[in-house]
Amino acid sequence: MSLPTFWPLYLVGKPEGTRVVPREVSVFMQLQKLRPSTARQRRLAGGLGVLAVVLGAVTPALVVSQSAATTASSRQGMLRTAGSKTVARTAATAYTNGLRVEEQLAADVRRAAAAEHRSRLRRIRLERIRAARARRAARARSWRRELVRAENARIVPVSVPYHFGALFGQQGALWGGGFHTGLDFDAPYGTPIHAVRLGTVVLAGWAGPYGNCVLINHGNGLETRYAHMSAITVHVGEQVWPGQQVGNLGASGNVTGPHLHFEVIINGTPVDPAKWLW
Repeated sequence: MSLPTFWPLYLVGKPEGTRVVPREVSVFMQLQKLRPSTARQRRLAGGLGVLAVVLGAVTPALVVSQSAATTASSRQGMLRTAGSKTVARTAATAYTNGLRVEEQLAADVRRAAAAEHRSRLRRIRLERIRAARARRAARARSWRRELVRAENARIVPVSVPYHFGALFGQQGALWGGGFHTGLDFDAPYGTPIHAVRLGTVVLAGWAGPYGNCVLINHGNGLETRYAHMSAITVHVGEQVWPGQQVGNLGASGNVTGPHLHFEVIINGTPVDPAKWLW
């Protein structure tokens, strides 16, 4: 029995330099050695030979198929590994981008908070400035009201109980010019004397027959004189308000007893104080 020409020559592992005999050929040769003597044995031997030939033809295909499957499996594994790496890179990139977005949002929030804080500080400063301006305006209005009230006020120079002495225009040798140019308030010695209106002190000192005298200029040609005082409590150039003390009642100068000689002068001419006060 001869071997077919397409007999596969897959070799069984042998040491290098030894004769290599295909496994199927070895089986066939062993079958040949049986030398069947009967027809039944010859048929059995022929069937076994055909089976060996078939196995020899199928085994390489199975090996190739298994190798191809292994290669395909390896390739799929490589693809899965590459896909996993790609997914990992994509996830890492997304995570990094997410962190950057969160940091950007946090920075935006901080900038917005800082801007709001600066805006709130500006509003507070503006409110304080407006409040200060409002207070100054209120004080100015109050000052103007007080000024108008003081300019229009007419206060009696002596607040304690008093009675009138010599009246305005009274004739007599006691006064220069032959008549009395003011109004006398008789009160206890040392009684406080008050300015009757807003003005500026232009005289504060000794004035001959007037004794200790204070002269106040109220503007628009109006002046008032306080004479015969025992003490003076203001100085020249001082601004006085209605009711402010300017001295104390006394008996200095040309007098017969303690009293206040009060004069009202308009454009240099004495007028009746009683008509001006009341």
